[in-house]
Amino acid sequence: MKYLKEGEIQKGLCIVVRIAAIMALLLASAMPVNAAPEYKYNEKVPIYGYTYSPCTNEYVKVEGEIHVVYTYGTNPDGSYKYSGHTNYQGITGSGVDLLTGKPTGTEYIITGAENTKWQGEWSSGYEYSSQSNFHLISKGRSGNFNVHYKLSYTVNPDGTLDIKVDNFRSECSK
Repeated sequence: MKYLKEGEIQKGLCIVVRIAAIMALLLASAMPVNAAPEYKYNEKVPIYGYTYSPCTNEYVKVEGEIHVVYTYGTNPDGSYKYSGHTNYQGITGSGVDLLTGKPTGTEYIITGAENTKWQGEWSSGYEYSSQSNFHLISKGRSGNFNVHYKLSYTVNPDGTLDIKVDNFRSECSK
């Protein structure tokens, strides 16, 4: 039997945001400075991971697909621009007992959304952070809860990417 560690829980839930950020940054960094067109992407990205419910004292296995739409391009002054929308609808969760690893029968519907915008210079690198929230709504009598985290990343002038997940927490809904 495999027990989940704290880092696995946070890593699994934040992977989708990381994937979207990395895709956007890699595509943006490959675009020449004098490019004028704006590019739009409409993707469905699989998500799979675990979070902890403080309301029911269980892990919740989270899975499904998120919908990510983003655009990027170059402003007339040569700087870049990016905007994105992530929709967490259509994702489900199921409770897992902390001691046995077996399903508890608790089922959740997961909702949430995030909007982002960035602008900056191509050559100087940049930093960005966003606060993300999503809601786990129980299909039964178990408590609903919310998950919050801050995603921060830095694109260095040499094109390397540093990503940090901060302030990851779960709390019961009131």
